Amino acid sequence: MRATGLRAVHRAMASMTLHSGTPSGARGQRCVRSAASAAAAPATENAPKPIYLKDYAKPQYAFAKVDLDFALGEASTAVKSTIRVEPQSANAGDLFLHGDESVELVQIMVDGGAFTSYKRSSKGITLSGLPQSAFELVIETRIK
Repeated sequence: MRATGLRAVHRAMASMTLHSGTPSGARGQRCVRSAASAAAAPATENAPKPIYLKDYAKPQYAFAKVDLDFALGEASTAVKSTIRVEPQSANAGDLFLHGDESVELVQIMVDGGAFTSYKRSSKGITLSGLPQSAFELVIETRIK
């Protein structure tokens, strides 16, 4: 690339700003916006929502190990998630896992046995009645 081309790249990069707000409402997302598009958007729409320390709670479960196995196919992809789960208290309660309802749930297993104590929603799956000591969680899904 010639020097003039590099200058054009530097000018383009200088007109870009890193926006760490959450315009879609999801935490932790980052997006790159040009200065022109940032100026055109209403300020209230893109303003980050405050998150206070008092709103945080200690996670009820820790994932000590996560293994993902993918079987890529022409029509679909099978995903097997094997997770070593460690409850962080004696009464850990339900475990919510974010997900997409368009993904087909094949099966859920806890410590090698079928697990049926769950509820699906448009935002994910809630597992209840889980063991109070460390356990292996296997979730098999199919993506079409």
